[in-house]
Amino acid sequence: MPNSEKPRSPQLEAAAAEARPGLAWRGLDLAQWTRIAAYGLPALWAVGYLLPPLNYDVASLLAYSERWWAGERLYVDLIDVNPPLIFLLGLVPVALGKITGLTSAAVYVPLVLALTAWSLWQSEKIWRRLLAPGSVLALLLPALAAYALIVVPRWEYGQREHLLAIALLPWLSALALRAEGVRLERREALATALTAALFIALKPHFLAYAVLGEGLVLLRRGPRAWLRQVEPWAMLGLFLAYALFVFVAMPDYFRHTLPLLTDYYLKLGQGSIAGVLFGRQVVPALIGILALGTVAWFVLRDRLGAIYAGFGLAALLIGAAQAKGWMYHILPGYIAALLLFAVVLGRAIERLAGSGGEARIDPRAHALAVLSVLGLVYGATATYFTPGFRYFEYVAQVDARLERLIRLESHRQPVLPLSPGISPFYPVLNYTESPMAMRFQTMWMVQGAYKDCLASGRLYREPAQMPKGEAFAYEAVIADFLKFRPKLVILDTFPGIPRCLARPFNYLDYFARDARFAEGFKAYEQIDQFDRYVVYRRRS
Repeated sequence: MPNSEKPRSPQLEAAAAEARPGLAWRGLDLAQWTRIAAYGLPALWAVGYLLPPLNYDVASLLAYSERWWAGERLYVDLIDVNPPLIFLLGLVPVALGKITGLTSAAVYVPLVLALTAWSLWQSEKIWRRLLAPGSVLALLLPALAAYALIVVPRWEYGQREHLLAIALLPWLSALALRAEGVRLERREALATALTAALFIALKPHFLAYAVLGEGLVLLRRGPRAWLRQVEPWAMLGLFLAYALFVFVAMPDYFRHTLPLLTDYYLKLGQGSIAGVLFGRQVVPALIGILALGTVAWFVLRDRLGAIYAGFGLAALLIGAAQAKGWMYHILPGYIAALLLFAVVLGRAIERLAGSGGEARIDPRAHALAVLSVLGLVYGATATYFTPGFRYFEYVAQVDARLERLIRLESHRQPVLPLSPGISPFYPVLNYTESPMAMRFQTMWMVQGAYKDCLASGRLYREPAQMPKGEAFAYEAVIADFLKFRPKLVILDTFPGIPRCLARPFNYLDYFARDARFAEGFKAYEQIDQFDRYVVYRRRS
């Protein structure tokens, strides 16, 4: 294509030359300042994550890793529906906490930030092979990737889906190279593939990402070329090793936990697949990904954008398929939407500047464009979400009051919450180093057993009439109450169970029908009541 750019007059050239020094400051040019802003701004938000509170799901899983480290048996003394890998990974912050004298909760966020730094560094190495140096996209994509991985998660920071998105970014970006027959250096290929596989293995349905991603390379390069690559074999090897470990070392997960998962846990939540997919949480990201993905694929013909679009759609569908409507399930979809936005915007600006991504304007204008986007994005974010916002909300909520109460009355002594909710008990129990006085995190099994009103018209089943799972939970909570002798028992007056009779379901009344529990509870007195919680303290 002939160059249609008009030559500038000597006066304009002189003015431009005179202006150039003014675009540098303290020896750094605009591109360097753009990179500083790209990582410096999310670093401000990262500091905020170091303050309380830790995400409640993250905190509860860490607490189980703590108890496992202390000698309790996973899926016997600790009942949870998650496969064991998240608890294995949780042993890393637990061990570092023992070494440093810090709590695992204090160590966790720095570890996530370290993983994020590695992911961005590794991804940048791959992007340099895909993007023209100094181009808008070469500056914009790392900046918005850092924003997506650090700032966007907010309350969901550190969740399993957040860890997944962090770990997948280098592998996803490498797919664009591998699909065109470009191989990574062996060590780099192993690092990206094994890290991706490790976090894909956190949940069974995450395997869809591996199938779709490697399936793309298989379709593009053919079976022979694909089988000669190290990535699919490394990922398959890790998956098989983990599956063998679970079958051999964790048989109780299959014997005890999976039946409870299907019979009780999956009954919780009020969503449907269609309701979640077309609900207010998914639809904005879905529309954005479909629109931007269409531009990336059919207009820009950009394979990196197409891969991010495919990842985003898969993330939204996988999140919706769980039918819970929880934001962290679809978080990877929002992260993918931002990556896709960066690709489309960067490519579009390059097209306007000149075909093929060749800079036909001063490269400093690229940096100014990216700085303008960052100013808009972070300015809009700061209007509703500032660094450390979670801490200021935490100290003003019931969580902080509960923490003060437990520190005063039961510091480092067992606490028994009779509640359907993980929050606010986690991360409060982590911060006070007070162990949970039962093998469950919540009353989820009882909640699942009473999702519907009883046909008998009664409020509670008699022990002899309980199905196997409910009877197990009933006996387990009572046995744990007698074993741990918790200093505090905290009753949640909102049971998370439909109101079927004039009086609501009451967890304390439910267990107090047992003579052993009733006798043991005589040693407790009510000492406080706030929000929806009634607090009882053991006298001696």
